[in-house]
Amino acid sequence: MLSHNMSKYKNENKFSFYVEMANMLPNMKKSKDTSWIKECPADALQHKLKDLDVALKKSFKHNKNRAGFPKFKAKSKDYSGIRIPSARFKIT
Repeated sequence: MLSHNMSKYKNENKFSFYVEMANMLPNMKKSKDTSWIKECPADALQHKLKDLDVALKKSFKHNKNRAGFPKFKAKSKDYSGIRIPSARFKIT
């Protein structure tokens, strides 16, 4: 989604925020290129989209907590993890 936002901004000078990105998920699950997304819990994907939405909003100049534009991070150094509601799992 970050690469989608980068190319959209380059071409249209606009970003896709959470609602638009969430609407893209079903099509991404059906696509052969990104079919691996089906293996991920939907809740975790939605949380990551919300994280990206917050990161994009923090990159604007009018934001006093400006953090700069989001960057791709190495998978081996990504400690952010995922969030899945505990109601979906039963620990025995």
